[in-house]
Amino acid sequence: MTRKIFQYLFLFSLLIALFFYVNGRNQSTFFNDKLDRLTKKTEKLTDSISQLNINHHNKTYFSLDGNHDAQAFFKDLSPTAIEQLIEDHILSLNNASKGNPILSPIGKNYLINKIQLINHHWLLADFTNGERWGDVLVYYKIDSKNKVSLQLIDHVFYP
Repeated sequence: MTRKIFQYLFLFSLLIALFFYVNGRNQSTFFNDKLDRLTKKTEKLTDSISQLNINHHNKTYFSLDGNHDAQAFFKDLSPTAIEQLIEDHILSLNNASKGNPILSPIGKNYLINKIQLINHHWLLADFTNGERWGDVLVYYKIDSKNKVSLQLIDHVFYP
């Protein structure tokens, strides 16, 4: 009788061991597949980040942030400080009753919405009067007292 009990216990423990072996093997395969998928996804994302960095560098080539020679022109001001100084000046000019005076050769009631510094003397700006819009190229100069002077070079209207 005890011999039969031991046989059944041995058979039962053999079945449990077989179950654990098969289950562990399936889990190992599952986790290896998941690791492979995550590794491929990480490589793809790393490549995407590298491509985005290259694209960002290419797009900032014609900007004050990407032009170190133009930054060297302003010894005492950082690119962020220059952009903030010019943006504050231009946006304060938007408060004039007949629109921004820089855009007066174009017409009345035009306001500048956004600016992009190209280098240490030029900026691009987007403008509108609510009905028409376009871009302008503006010459700017900052004197030693951080006073900004602006001069319209050219403009483009969009249909």
